[in-house]
Amino acid sequence: MKKVTFLLAILVVFGGMMLTGCTKDNPSAKGYYSYTTVEQTQSSFDDVSALTEILRPKLAQGMYTLTKEEAVAEWNSFLKAVENVQVNITKPGDFYTVKFNRKEEKDGSFVTVETIGEKTWTDKD
Repeated sequence: MKKVTFLLAILVVFGGMMLTGCTKDNPSAKGYYSYTTVEQTQSSFDDVSALTEILRPKLAQGMYTLTKEEAVAEWNSFLKAVENVQVNITKPGDFYTVKFNRKEEKDGSFVTVETIGEKTWTDKD
């Protein structure tokens, strides 16, 4: 009986440590977010100018300081803005991708730790 009680006590202690040791995300905490693009297009055949016109000020702003909720709202606002934008990519395999990422500083530079949203245009769009 002492062994069972001892084992249960250990389980309770470790269980308590796991519950109190976990960090919960603070939804009101501000973080750094930014837009990035990745593309493989041919300027002589593909037309992404309407998209880049919307993106230019967002990319120029650089880092946004937002809560997670605000970041999701920003991404949804971007999607709404590009909903009817005409993008023309002609070559199979070519693409234009926009991402909105949460960044954290690591070793003196910012690295992506989470992607809030991603949208890709291809020749099939």
